[in-house]
Amino acid sequence: MAFEEIAAGVRAEGRAEIEEIRLNAKQEMRRLREESESETRSRLEALAAERKQNEAAVKRSVISAARRDASNRTAQAKADAVSRAFKAAGDAVLALPDAAKKKMLSAMIDRIPETKGPARVLIDSHYKQLIPAKSGATVKTQELGDFGVIIESEDGRIRVDMRLQTLLSELYETIAPEVADILFKNEP
Repeated sequence: MAFEEIAAGVRAEGRAEIEEIRLNAKQEMRRLREESESETRSRLEALAAERKQNEAAVKRSVISAARRDASNRTAQAKADAVSRAFKAAGDAVLALPDAAKKKMLSAMIDRIPETKGPARVLIDSHYKQLIPAKSGATVKTQELGDFGVIIESEDGRIRVDMRLQTLLSELYETIAPEVADILFKNEP
């Protein structure tokens, strides 16, 4: 019996050891699972925080781009309105009756300074009939494609372009801001 008692004791000790190993393994697995879950939770929280930061950065970027686009569109619309005002002014001059155009051309020609030789006045053939006679000036028709005159010295070294589009272009450079102020004085 002693052998059976020893065998029973060894079996009982073996079962106890197996049970202890199972308990230790369960505890270790629980600890590893909790550690893994904690690490996963920590990583997910970090990713969520990073996502919020990225989302905020993208939101700021989109809003900034929208503001720039709106500002550019507004500036372009204002520039277009100023250009339309200058075009309307040119169209208004061209729509004047011939008597008013003749008066304008006369005022341009009266500005011819005294030179050593006769000045040349170039005018578009479309407006030739409106030009008044001016002593000391030779009037020549040339396809200028615009209302107004070009006045030049006999030797051609001095040339004054007084065509409508030239005058409007020069005025645009100097008074466009003033025109914009008039058009948009109540605008931001």
